[in-house]
Amino acid sequence: TIGACTVHEHDAFRAFWPEHGGDLDVQLTIRRTREDEVEQAVLTLLGQELPTSGGEESCKTAVDELASIELRSASELTSVVQAIYTRALADPSHCEYYADVILGLGGRYPDFPSETEGGRPVTFTRVLLNTAQEEFERPRDSLDDDDEKAAGQERRLHSADDRLEMKGQKDKMLANM
Repeated sequence: TIGACTVHEHDAFRAFWPEHGGDLDVQLTIRRTREDEVEQAVLTLLGQELPTSGGEESCKTAVDELASIELRSASELTSVVQAIYTRALADPSHCEYYADVILGLGGRYPDFPSETEGGRPVTFTRVLLNTAQEEFERPRDSLDDDDEKAAGQERRLHSADDRLEMKGQKDKMLANM
């Protein structure tokens, strides 16, 4: 209790309930990690530098700006790679641009020590390969369902929204290949 209010706290908000009536006062708190900030910076830079007529120059600019982001940990490196990879899957019409960006970033970020003793260092290339493998294996899990479940899903695909969602999943899988 603070003054004439009862305070209820949660990870994402703090609510002040007046004891003698009145309006509820709620304060929202958004907790962002360093990884969230790095990911947002990457997505912002990629959005600003999409190729128009000078594709090679915009790619070089994007690589230089992305490489200038200071990374302090392996998890931040993972955030960079996953943000670029996710963006490439979401925008297959610019996949060559994203591939050039990734190629240009190879060797531009520091290596980080492994979290396990005696393990290999965490490198840009290793994180990229792991991300691609995880994404490639993800759709296979859903496609390996038994025939009965697949038949039930086909019956469910009669609505336009379901067909559109399935097309989006197929497009994403093809972009990953």
